[in-house]
Amino acid sequence: MLTIKTEKEWENSLPWAELSQTIKDSILVTSKLGYKYIWIDALCIVQDDTKDKMGEIAKMAQVYGSAIWTLAASKASAATEGFLEDRKVTEYPDHVFQLRVRCEDGQMGSAILFRPITSNPLFSEPLNGRGWTLQERYLSSRILEYKRLQLKWTCTTVFLNPEKVSEYLDGWFDDVEDTVALSDPDDDAPAIWRKMVYAYTLRSLTVNTDRILAISGVAEVLGMSIEGKYWAGLWESDLPLGLMWKSTPADVEYSKTNSGTLRSRPEEYQGPSWSWVSINSIANYAQYSTSEVTFSLQILGCDFELVDARAVYGSVKTAQLHVRGRIRPGVFHFSHNVASVNKSWWTLDADLEEGRAYATGDALEPEFVASPPSGIHVTLLEVIRRIDMMNEKAGDVISEGLILRKIGSQRYTRLGTFSFYKDVDAKAQSDQHNWFKAYEQEDLFLE
Repeated sequence: MLTIKTEKEWENSLPWAELSQTIKDSILVTSKLGYKYIWIDALCIVQDDTKDKMGEIAKMAQVYGSAIWTLAASKASAATEGFLEDRKVTEYPDHVFQLRVRCEDGQMGSAILFRPITSNPLFSEPLNGRGWTLQERYLSSRILEYKRLQLKWTCTTVFLNPEKVSEYLDGWFDDVEDTVALSDPDDDAPAIWRKMVYAYTLRSLTVNTDRILAISGVAEVLGMSIEGKYWAGLWESDLPLGLMWKSTPADVEYSKTNSGTLRSRPEEYQGPSWSWVSINSIANYAQYSTSEVTFSLQILGCDFELVDARAVYGSVKTAQLHVRGRIRPGVFHFSHNVASVNKSWWTLDADLEEGRAYATGDALEPEFVASPPSGIHVTLLEVIRRIDMMNEKAGDVISEGLILRKIGSQRYTRLGTFSFYKDVDAKAQSDQHNWFKAYEQEDLFLE
């Protein structure tokens, strides 16, 4: 990789023998296709120069968006593997078939095609599990993808019909797996961002502090359609709804027993506790629109400092969110024992007059790994109220918000989310069963 030490030397020539096999294969493919130039992060960004790295990461939307095409070595688990080796398609006779095709010169030939089964982990490409590669896929106009059993071409086709939007097409399937459309007539831009956060946090990063950086290019592109400022992974105009992400342990998504590995809160600062960038678990949003909820929290402002002023969608040194809302006390508990499917690790004592309380923690806090684990006295901040009707006659009135730990005068950090539920009939109003009505509005600063 390019470093401060090798920069001058590599300006004249690259040490071919020292390059990884994936880089060698990429250069070979590019040359064979008749192109003179190629962008490779490891060779174009000085890896041990923070200033250069931050500046170049801030340009990722332009780099991938302006490229003629992007080469994706999807099959390679590591840069040392390469991607130009022979495929052993004969090992999967039930999924391989031959199709006769007419070549440009009129002669008949054949193509070997593979019928994928996306639900089988065998056919999941290693590249799709890496955090950095998500924005490379979304920001690129064309992708040449070397998969385990297929060579795949994907391009973005812009339809002339104004009711249509840009869609990914590969000439074989109607859509492309593992993608969320960057524009969708059924969703506004903030809703697309919330879906993107979920798709992104399903992936892994080698360096956890890259959490906000590796999606910064997507944020820049979507930011053209979203009003307000970008605050450490959340959008000013999408608050307070954007605060209502929930943490999911990584392997719960794929586990039949719903048992997962909880992660401790990172020791190194990744972002403010009220943003999903602060933890390393999956961040998921409930899929309901702003028209379906009543907001009970006011957003008064945000004071934040960027690590690099050039990277407005990049890392922050500090970020404090100023809000006004109603709070009430509670005690937050954790249990290592999950007795059955869908039973939570978390319990919340909120001394409710009516209804039921549920909670989800963001991370494994120090109190929860103590022996024996102890509960945490917390502050519950209501964010939204809504009614979820199961049918025409009955449903639930719901209050949702943040579980906070007080760290100073008016200062708090986020520990998780809560929900209060109460069974209601069809005549219920969103302000009925208001569990926070008896509490006064207060100003809080979330860090």
